[in-house]
Amino acid sequence: MPLDELAATRIRCGRRSYALGEIFSIEMKTDQRELSLHIPGSSRYRSLAAGMTDGMLEVDGHAGELVGCGMRGGILRVHGPTGNFAGAAMAGGQLIVDGDTGDTAGGPCPGELRGMTGGELIIFGKSGAYVGARQRGGVIAVGRSVAECPGYQMLAGTLLVCQGELIAPGFGMGRGTIIGFDATPRPLPTFCRDGLVGPVVLRLLWRRLTQLDFTLPKGIDDSLFLSFSGDLLGGHRGELLYRHHG
Repeated sequence: MPLDELAATRIRCGRRSYALGEIFSIEMKTDQRELSLHIPGSSRYRSLAAGMTDGMLEVDGHAGELVGCGMRGGILRVHGPTGNFAGAAMAGGQLIVDGDTGDTAGGPCPGELRGMTGGELIIFGKSGAYVGARQRGGVIAVGRSVAECPGYQMLAGTLLVCQGELIAPGFGMGRGTIIGFDATPRPLPTFCRDGLVGPVVLRLLWRRLTQLDFTLPKGIDDSLFLSFSGDLLGGHRGELLYRHHG
């Protein structure tokens, strides 16, 4: 945005609104690629970095709800937890959360139908219910466990969960891939068992996650996965992969 428009942009605090130029001294760097911002955390944030397209934003602490909603580029790093709808409807860029996230991470924004369509949502902690709901693209990786219905009505993309059971994974999914490392295979009855597979394409995903300092189990390159296809209710073209420990 031009500096005058940016300075005139109003934000709300309590019952009053303020122009950014009233609060901040705003300067524009000549090299847009160097744009970065470092701010303290607060659980009261809402829609932080919504629609972000470039640069880097770091948050020290809680990032609130709807952080990274609709972001299309850039890097957003949260050194703490987030509320619900982290990375909702994001289309590009990287959202990296060191802590836990609430419900519907990578899903649709409230009142919308389309979930995440692209980008990378990396969660080092836990995630809540309906992570990856209606996901249409991109990668979601969760370092610990998730709550119920991961990948609800998923249509494309990849959702990976490193720890814990998967409760009703992929309910109503039409396409896409959900991967569980430690979960005991308990798919819904509307999924069909296909047997053991070792998709070579997953090695590209492992390498990318390693570049992002995401911890993967030892020997993952040589692991086999028990594959299930479904959901029969959603077209039977989705895929559940459970790491085989036999």
